[in-house]
Amino acid sequence: MNSTIRAAMLIAVAGVATPALAQDSVSKNGTGLPGDALDSYDASSQVSRYAVNLARRLGSWPDSRFGMAPVIRASRTSDIQFDSLQSHNAISRDMLLGVNTNATYDLWYAQGEGINATENDAPSSSVVVNGPTNQFAVTFNEFSTDADGFNHNAVISGIVNQDPRKARQLLVTRVVSAVGAAGSDDGIDSTSSIGLGTIDANGNVVMRADNDGVSGPFFDSNYFMVDNSARTGLNQLGVVSGSNGSTDTAASSWLLRNSGDGLTPAIVPASSTGGLPAVAANSFNATAPFIHGNSFPLTADTTQLGAGTGSRGNYMVSSLTYAETGGIATGASIVKEAATDERTGITIAGLDANGDVTNAVTVGIPQATLTNPATGLSFNFSVPAEFGHVFGQTPFRGGNGPVALGFDSETNEGLVAATVFAFGSDATDPAQAIILGRFDPTDIDGTIAWELVAFTSDANASFDLGSPIYGDFGNDGAAFTGPMGVGDAGEFDGVLDLDPMSPTFDAPIGKLLTAFEVTQNGGTIIFGPSISPPAFDAKGNVYFAASVGLNKVDNINGGTFVDLDSAIIRARYDEATGGWRNELLLELGDTTSGINSGTDYQINFLGVANSLTTDSGTIWSDATTDSAFNGINPASIDRDDPRAFGGLVARARIIYDVNDDGNFELAAGNNAVPGTPDESYNALLYLGYLPRVSDVTTDGSNPGDTGFGIPDESVTISDLTFFVEQWVANDAFFTDITTDGANPGDPGFLIPDGAVSIVDLTTFVEQWINQN
Repeated sequence: MNSTIRAAMLIAVAGVATPALAQDSVSKNGTGLPGDALDSYDASSQVSRYAVNLARRLGSWPDSRFGMAPVIRASRTSDIQFDSLQSHNAISRDMLLGVNTNATYDLWYAQGEGINATENDAPSSSVVVNGPTNQFAVTFNEFSTDADGFNHNAVISGIVNQDPRKARQLLVTRVVSAVGAAGSDDGIDSTSSIGLGTIDANGNVVMRADNDGVSGPFFDSNYFMVDNSARTGLNQLGVVSGSNGSTDTAASSWLLRNSGDGLTPAIVPASSTGGLPAVAANSFNATAPFIHGNSFPLTADTTQLGAGTGSRGNYMVSSLTYAETGGIATGASIVKEAATDERTGITIAGLDANGDVTNAVTVGIPQATLTNPATGLSFNFSVPAEFGHVFGQTPFRGGNGPVALGFDSETNEGLVAATVFAFGSDATDPAQAIILGRFDPTDIDGTIAWELVAFTSDANASFDLGSPIYGDFGNDGAAFTGPMGVGDAGEFDGVLDLDPMSPTFDAPIGKLLTAFEVTQNGGTIIFGPSISPPAFDAKGNVYFAASVGLNKVDNINGGTFVDLDSAIIRARYDEATGGWRNELLLELGDTTSGINSGTDYQINFLGVANSLTTDSGTIWSDATTDSAFNGINPASIDRDDPRAFGGLVARARIIYDVNDDGNFELAAGNNAVPGTPDESYNALLYLGYLPRVSDVTTDGSNPGDTGFGIPDESVTISDLTFFVEQWVANDAFFTDITTDGANPGDPGFLIPDGAVSIVDLTTFVEQWINQN
């Protein structure tokens, strides 16, 4: 793939060098292995605190701006690999406002510095927090098998705080929530196999444990809730002593014990319950499939089914509520409908503080043809189609879940979305589509109206028919294809022109494809899912991962070619047509330059399918938060406001070009490449809101006002005045924005250096003039 093209495009559009991701570090040794990943069994690595800087990233649409950082990386348990593999991951659906962490976080901006006490140089600076911040949490499941046959699995979490006045930085408390063994030394057997559920903003994470493939005492399903804010020492699951089940009994609660066939649990957040969080989960138990509660023993009943006859797939919980279903949070599940005896229904249920159902309603899949008015393309549901992403390892490893719930504050409608498979099979079905239902929150099943968001092919399995992806790339839909590589007509003109008769028409930049189409000419053909489950942001925009074909310039032969890739896509609602259009956010092969590590890296892996089923590590509905940036009321901003993007997490493998030779080298199995110091890590990427450099305060706010020092998506004289006043006061918190002496394109440009100088002032003024 031609991975440098999109990186070059991002730099050209931004007008500045793209900074990079963090927990962003490489080892001080420069020898490849062992790298600097943390040991999840080391007592000193159970809790780590560090600050990370969000990278400026641009989507394919004009003025589509967001920040990105790998907030947590996987742990290392093997001498032959840099770190473990990641499985399911999630972000809290809720957000806490005004939290004072009263903590210190390590910070660095140099190659070799980091938080590994033996493999990194000590961080050169720190961030001291003693004031209000906003808080959310993230989590992922990791696993590995070393050369001696040791099976490692663990849940790693992060409690993340963000001062809205410094929106470009995240403050991370990385926590080893639980492990499935006492250590990774030779001869030590694992005691549990762990599958991740979800997490809330307080840092409470729920998970499932059994004895699959290990020698531990568990059997059937076990649920644990771990309070990451209280974690100390090693927390090993599967150590059955009395009623503990784990070694950190102060932080862990054993809620379900060797009972039933529970799927990975969702969490009813503490911010909604006002007390203890609760679990809510589906199971394989036909007579009592719903498991819920906040203490042992949990309750099992059928209340989540609504009009359905049986649940399918993992349960999800949103912090949103709807008038008809009531409760303090809302859950959703795919169900079988009596009329079809197939997976053609979704039950939406209000939940109380114990996770019990207050009221449940069921909506059915449309057995017809849906047309997207924005593209004119249709998807045929008459096969009949069924909701998918319920097979394979997902019931035991996540994610939660295949159904997404949202709200459109422009129309005051509730939203529900899921992926359908025209032939009802996750494994070999080429025809998949994300459909979205709009409803009146007071009459959900009576008003449901379905819309087509995106699809890969039709029910006739016609290939090369997927939904188009759009961008400001000009007449040919590819970047840098005009004379002398400066762009053809309409390219990067700041307008998404979709009129084919216009001289500045922006042709589609690619389309969604089936997994088979993308992999048929490669080493391993994948027939599995081509589209992940959907996820909503605070304004109802839809996010998902997919197999894609993207137009790229052919630097060798001239012209363009189709680059077969995997990507993260955002679908935006087009009010003019009443349909949906896709935007490219991130693709396999994207390359950037690291802020903290001082090292270029490349995204090497973004997954959708896992063999013949959905990858537990792809995007699920718990990949996004329900909140907008800084808890802004979504009704006060429009659909395209970047602040609606409160946060998304996605698993990726990144390779650091440690020796700066332009190559990103990785051997099979995430091992080191002999003769190169390049380092590769499995990272949990965070994508979310990032303000313009020159947007530093709310227009018209004064000291003491709520918006003082907080970006408002409007660059005015207030921003210039604010910055100058803070610069005169030598306030590095607000005005240390670049490295002294660094020019646009230099590695230190727009990267703080710990000192306030005239360069910070002149750089800000230049950015302010250009509205950057």
